[in-house]
Amino acid sequence: MEPRFFLSLRSALLTFFFFFLTILPVVRAVTYTMEEESAIDAFVGNVSADSGLRDQLGDEGFRDLRYSILSGGNQNSALFKISSTAGILTVGRRIDREELCSFSDTCELNLEIAASSGSFVSNVKVKVIVTDVNDNSPSFPRQSVSLEVSEVVAADFPLSLDPATDLDASENYSVQSYSLVPEDVPFRIVKSVNLVGTPQLSLVVNGQLDRETKSSYSLTVWAYDGGQPLRSGSVSVTVRILDVNDNPPSFTEPVYKTNISESTPPSTPIMTVTATDKDDGANADIRYSISSQQPIQDHRKLNIGTVNGAVSVAQTLDVGTHRVLIEAQDQGSPPKVTQAVVEVTVLDTDNNPPVLNLDLLSVLGMEKGFVPESAKVSTAVAYLAVTDPDSGANALVTCTSLSDHFELQPLNLDQYKVIVSSQLDRETQSYYNVVLDCHDGGSPRLSTSVAFDVWVVDVNDNPPAFLDTSYSASVAEGNGPADGLVQVAATDADAGNNANITYRLVAAEDKFQVGATTGMIKANVEFDYEKTKQYVFFVLAVDQGDQPLSATATVTINVLDVNDEAPMFSAEKYNMTVVEQKDPGSYVGNVSATDPDTGLGGEVTLSIVQQPGLVLPFHLADDGTLTTTSQLDRDRKSSYVFHVMAKDRGRQPLSSTVLVSVTVLDINDNAPVFLFPDDSNFTEAIRVPVDAEFVVGTVRAIDADAAENAIVKYSAVGGNASNFFRIEEHTGAIVTVVDLKDPQIGTYHLVVRATDHGEPPRSTDRLLTLLVKRDEADQVVNPKASGENYVLIVVCIVVFTVVVSAAVLTTLCVLRKLDQDKKMKYSAACCPDGRTTEADLGGSLNSSTEYHQQRSILLATRQWLATKLSSLGVPELKVMLGGFRPPCGRVSLPTPKYRSDWDVTAGDTTRAVSGQEVPVWWHAHRPTHIFTTLTETISAVNRKGTLTVTSLSPVFATDDKDNSRVNGCVVLSITLC
Repeated sequence: MEPRFFLSLRSALLTFFFFFLTILPVVRAVTYTMEEESAIDAFVGNVSADSGLRDQLGDEGFRDLRYSILSGGNQNSALFKISSTAGILTVGRRIDREELCSFSDTCELNLEIAASSGSFVSNVKVKVIVTDVNDNSPSFPRQSVSLEVSEVVAADFPLSLDPATDLDASENYSVQSYSLVPEDVPFRIVKSVNLVGTPQLSLVVNGQLDRETKSSYSLTVWAYDGGQPLRSGSVSVTVRILDVNDNPPSFTEPVYKTNISESTPPSTPIMTVTATDKDDGANADIRYSISSQQPIQDHRKLNIGTVNGAVSVAQTLDVGTHRVLIEAQDQGSPPKVTQAVVEVTVLDTDNNPPVLNLDLLSVLGMEKGFVPESAKVSTAVAYLAVTDPDSGANALVTCTSLSDHFELQPLNLDQYKVIVSSQLDRETQSYYNVVLDCHDGGSPRLSTSVAFDVWVVDVNDNPPAFLDTSYSASVAEGNGPADGLVQVAATDADAGNNANITYRLVAAEDKFQVGATTGMIKANVEFDYEKTKQYVFFVLAVDQGDQPLSATATVTINVLDVNDEAPMFSAEKYNMTVVEQKDPGSYVGNVSATDPDTGLGGEVTLSIVQQPGLVLPFHLADDGTLTTTSQLDRDRKSSYVFHVMAKDRGRQPLSSTVLVSVTVLDINDNAPVFLFPDDSNFTEAIRVPVDAEFVVGTVRAIDADAAENAIVKYSAVGGNASNFFRIEEHTGAIVTVVDLKDPQIGTYHLVVRATDHGEPPRSTDRLLTLLVKRDEADQVVNPKASGENYVLIVVCIVVFTVVVSAAVLTTLCVLRKLDQDKKMKYSAACCPDGRTTEADLGGSLNSSTEYHQQRSILLATRQWLATKLSSLGVPELKVMLGGFRPPCGRVSLPTPKYRSDWDVTAGDTTRAVSGQEVPVWWHAHRPTHIFTTLTETISAVNRKGTLTVTSLSPVFATDDKDNSRVNGCVVLSITLC
C-alpha cells in the first residue's frame, strides 16, 4: 500500500508542477534598435514574432494572445505603444536621445510587455537601443567673447577659447572642424586635445600685430559637425590689441633728501616723490611703494602714498640718516618698475615745524571743495595761512603744492592762495587730492603738509556723439504707419542734464517721427516703392545743458519693392504680317512688356494664350520674338487672332494680356485652274453662219491666290484655229475673226493659256475643241422655200431697222436720265400673266480687280448652267428652277439672235419657293446666246468705266390658263457708276 500511495502522490505533484508552469509568467527578452526623433507611430519591432511565444503555445494559442506594456513605475513605458492583438511595438511620443541619455555613450530603454491569454501570462523584456541622429548643431558656451593681446606677442601666441560642444552622441555628429571668418586676419584657429583627452580651442596669432594700425578685430569662429548635411554654430570674437608697456616710470630725482626733527611724530608728511610714464592708459598709471628688497625693519620707518607719492614718517626715527629704497610701478602687463632713494636725515634739534591753517573758498557760488571744469587758470580755490613759532631762519617758511593742476601763489610772507594752474577737464579727472607742503629754513629744516579734496563739477563742453554717423533700414512698401524702422543712439561724455539727450528729425517731410528719448524712428505714412525708393534725412541729438550742444547723423530708409504692378505691353494691340509658305522659324514680329516692379516681380515671361481645340502655328520666345512653327497657307487661313499673356514672377504673380493679329500675305503659289475647258467639257459647238467679231463662247479660269496674283488674262498659244478665232485677253471671250460659213464647217483646236499677274506669273494651258457645223434651221429644202426665205429676210431687215431705231431712241432717253442720277439700269421685270423663276447670279464690282473676279463668277454660272443642261443627254438643253409670280404682266427682253423652243414639263416641287408655285422646265436649243449678249454688254461697259452687276436672272413663265406654253425672257440688271 505504501509504494502505491507514494506513486499516486508523486503523480499528483508532477501534475501540479506542470500546471504551475503553465500559469507562471515566463520572462523572455528581445532587443530593438531605432533612431531618435522617429515619427509618432513609427515601427520599432514585432514583439509577437520575436518573442518565440508561437513555438510555446502553437498557432491557436498564439492567436489568442493580447499584449500590453507594463508601466510598473517605468517612465520609458509612456514612450511606446503596442498593438494589443498584433504585438507591434511603435513610437508613442517624441524620443530625444540627448534628453533621455545625455551622459551615456549608449542609450538603452527597457520595457516589460505582458502577453496573456486566459490563465497564461508571459512577460517579454524589451530593450530598445536609441541611436543618435544629427539633430543638434554645435554651440559655444557664449554668443560672444572678448580677448586682449599685446601688440608685441610672438607668432603662434595662443589665445584660449572655449571649444564648441555638440549634444549629439555619435562621434561623426560631434564637432569636427572650425573655421575663422574673415580669413585675411593675422589669426588662425587651432584645435587640439590636452593630455586627458579634453578638446581645446585656441586663436593663434598668425602675423605681426600693430595696435597703432588696427586696435581691434571682429571675428566669427564657426564650428562644424560631421553630419550630412553639416550643422554649424558660431561665436563672435572681439580681439583688442593692447598697447605695449615699453616705457618704465621715471622719477624726477634719483635721490630725494629731506631733514626732519627728531621729534617729528608718526604720520607726518615729509615730502612727495613724483614719477612719470610716457605710456598711455594703465601703462602710465603709477603706483608708489617701498621696495620689497628692503629689510623688513626699513619698511617700518616710512609710509608712502600709493597714488600721490606722499612720504610720511611711520614711526619716531632715531637721529641720523635713513635711506629707504622706493619704487614706482606702472599698471602695465607685465608692469615696469623704477627705483629711487629717499634719504631722511633726522636732526638733533628742538626746532618746531610750521603750522598750517587751510580754508576752502567758494568758486562761482558753488559748495566749497567743488570747482567747475570751466574755471579759468588762476582761479582761487583755497586760502592757506602759515605760522612758525621759531625765529630767524627757523621761522622762514616756504610752501609748495605737490599736486598737478593746482599751485600756491603767495599773498605775503605767511599767506598763500591755492589757484588752478592748468585747465581742468572733468571727463579726464573729476577728483583731486591737493597736498600742500611747507618747510622752514632751519637746519635741518622742518616741514608740514596739509591736504584737501577738490571735486571738478561738469559743464556742458561735450556735444552728444552718435554711436554711428549714419543709420539705414529697409521697409517693404505698403507698410503700416507707426511701424518701427530703426533706433538711433547717442552718448554724451558730460554728466547730469548735460548728458541727457533728446532726439528730433530734420528734413523728414513729416513722413517719419522719432521717439524723443528712445531714438526709435517710425513711419508716419505708407510707402510706395514706385513713387519713392529711398528717403534720406537727418536725426539731431541735443543735450539738456543750459547752452545745448547737438550732433547730427544721417538716416537712410530704403523702400523694398512688393509685387503690386502688373506687366504693361508696349502697345494696346499688335498687328503683324508674315508671308505664306516661309520656312518654320520665320520672324513674324515682336511683343514686349515691362513691369515697374523690381526683382522677380519685375521679371516678365511671355506666353501665347492657348485656345481650346486650336493649335496656333506660332512660337513666342522669351524675348518676345514671334516666329512660325510651320509653313502657313494663306489659301487655307488668311489671318490669326490670339492673345499673348505677360506674367511676372513675383510670389503672387500678376499678369495682363494683349491682342495679336497676324495677317498672312499672299504669294503667287497657285496657277490658274480652268473651269472651261476642263477634263470633262472641252468642246464648244458653233453653228454657221456666224459673223466676224461675234462671241461664240467663253473660256474661264480661276486662281486661288489673292489680289494681283488672282487676276487672270487669257491668250491662244497654239492650235489650228488662230485664223478663225481669237481669245479676249481680259474676258476670255472666244471671238470669231472672220465670218464663218459652210466652207468653215469642221473641227478646230485652240491651245488656250490662262496666266495670272503674279511675280513671277503662273500659267495653265488647256486644249479647246471648236465644232463648227451648220444650223439645221438654216438648211435649204427646195427653191421655193429659198425664195420665201428671201422675203422673210427682207421683212426681218425692216423689222430689225425699226427695232434698232427704237433702241436708239430708248438709249438716248436712258442716257439723259443717267446724267441726272448717274445710274443706268436695264431690266426685264416680268413675263405676262405667268409664273417666273429667277436664278440670282449677281454680285458687285468696285474696282478693275473685282471686275475680273465678278466676271469670273458670271461666266462660271454660265458654265454651270451649260454643264447641268448638257448632262441630261437630250438634244434640247433643260434646267428646272423654282417659280414665283411676277409683279406685272409684261416682259421686256433683248431680241435673241436665234429662235428657241419653250416647252413645259412637270418637275420637282421641292425646289419651289411656295407651295402654290409650279416648277417649270426650261428648254432651249441655244442657251449660250443669252450669255453671249451678257458678255458683249460687259465688254462694252468695261471700256468706259467701272461696272457693277447687281443681278443676272434667267426668267421663265407658264400660262395660268392651260399650262401648255411658256414664254421666256432674260432679266439683265446693270448699274453703271
